[in-house]
Amino acid sequence: MFYGHHFVYILKFGTSWTVLIKNLILNIGFTSTNGWLMRGHFQSRAFIETLTSAGRVTNRVLAVWKNGHPDPAFAALETRTEYPSGTGVHIVTTDPRGVQTVTRAWQAGGADVTETASAGVTNRVTRYFGGATINERFWDGNWTRETRSESFNAQGCRVETVVTESSDYPVFTNSVTFYDFLGRVESVLTPAFGGGWITAANFYDGSSTRVVRSTSTGQPDTLYEYDALGNLRDIAVDVNDNGVIDYSGQDRISRSETSYTQSGSDWWRETASCVWSITNSAQCLTNSLSRMRMT
Repeated sequence: MFYGHHFVYILKFGTSWTVLIKNLILNIGFTSTNGWLMRGHFQSRAFIETLTSAGRVTNRVLAVWKNGHPDPAFAALETRTEYPSGTGVHIVTTDPRGVQTVTRAWQAGGADVTETASAGVTNRVTRYFGGATINERFWDGNWTRETRSESFNAQGCRVETVVTESSDYPVFTNSVTFYDFLGRVESVLTPAFGGGWITAANFYDGSSTRVVRSTSTGQPDTLYEYDALGNLRDIAVDVNDNGVIDYSGQDRISRSETSYTQSGSDWWRETASCVWSITNSAQCLTNSLSRMRMT
């Protein structure tokens, strides 16, 4: 059994700061063949960050430490960050493999634009003030574009529309999401194969965020049951379409429960999963059980 502890060291060198963060592992009675975790020793994963006086990271070195020193069996991994314009609107990051990622940010046409380019692929996000958000990707002369826009229906509730297009496919509506007055997803429309729409809808427990029933075009309803603390416990496919979970009927039900138990001076978190797999039988078959020590 081993435990994790965090240590933070901050050192100042001139106008920069170096931060050493160690995640120290004490291992008792455990032997590993890779030489990292060994019986009765301290090992750690540590990284050193060098920051400017403005708090921007310029260098990060990740290394494996053993008995208070970097372990020579593992090569340190260095990530460098540069700020060519002296600000955060132009950042060049070089990872341990030498791959560079260039990030730029600017404002244009009433929008905030952020662009990231790496290994021949450019991703651009354009957020219009009070308007749509456009996500674009460019590579080898090809491109894709996703536009998320919002409107309000006659009841004053928000409607989000997602439109996609690409260099080899025309524009089409990918989804339309309707929200209620409490900001919960009420229904989602997605295009069906061959035309038309598939509607997925949620029904809630009063004004809470707990979904008690969900529906989708051409499929049986799904029902949900919660425990006394409001945690989701049972999920059932309503095979007989009567709107209630039949534990000894035709419905296909799965359950997942988490509990806490004490054994001696230790506390454990137990998670058990079971299914009702036999029609017209109330018998539940446990298919998984896991335990995690908390103390």
